[in-house]
Amino acid sequence: MYKERGTRGSKSEVVVVDQKRVNKVHDNHRASHSLLRKKHILAQSTHDVVTMIGGPSYEVKLGRKDGFESKAHKVRENLPLPNHTVHDMMSLFQKKGFTLKEMVALSGAHTIGISHCKDFISRVIGPQPDPDIEARYAEVLKSLCKDYTVNETRGSFLDPVTPDKFDNMYYKNLEKGMGLLASDHILFKYNSTRPFVELYANDQTVFFEDFARAMEKLGMVGVKGDKDGEVRRRCDNLNKPNGSVAEPDKSFTSNISFELNL
Repeated sequence: MYKERGTRGSKSEVVVVDQKRVNKVHDNHRASHSLLRKKHILAQSTHDVVTMIGGPSYEVKLGRKDGFESKAHKVRENLPLPNHTVHDMMSLFQKKGFTLKEMVALSGAHTIGISHCKDFISRVIGPQPDPDIEARYAEVLKSLCKDYTVNETRGSFLDPVTPDKFDNMYYKNLEKGMGLLASDHILFKYNSTRPFVELYANDQTVFFEDFARAMEKLGMVGVKGDKDGEVRRRCDNLNKPNGSVAEPDKSFTSNISFELNL
């Protein structure tokens, strides 16, 4: 499954979900409950992707109810954009109960994934290119995106050094002027967030510990009560009032990628 989006970082990331692992989640859950929540698949798949490529394991709490709708534009409203400032991002994270340090830790998810050229091209091409980008890195990005207006799939890894490994290289890249998005680079440039970037760049163990705790906390954001959600009989279908399965929720397939976020 590929996820493509115009929001920060994940923003246009690629995530491949192993269908066997999804089936395993379903089988394990069915042993204790007859119904599987859509959010269980999303949360467990995210966890599995992280751990499969070397990242930390963390607890995924089950039991969340699914909402009555899943709209992409509502997800975008709650995600940072590629050109957001620290203030912009912190405003979003604080509304969900996260601290500045937790925001920087969660941003470390950008150690994997890609972003499309349109999200960062203005930093290397245009009337005011970003002087903070490492010169050789800027030239590589220019070459990668030379025909991005014709081929919209053009993009770059968020971490050009170890793109297929979950590690702390994202933070090391920021220190070298190799943050792909403006919203990545600003974390090192901003005085309040730089100490956390330096901490995680120097100590991967601390990053993993803080990332795991932040992910567990993220899993508890927006838990729905009985009136706000339901236990779907099929994760891609809404339930009918009489308990039967409604027509397929077409938004599930198109928006599952938006919700697989770190």
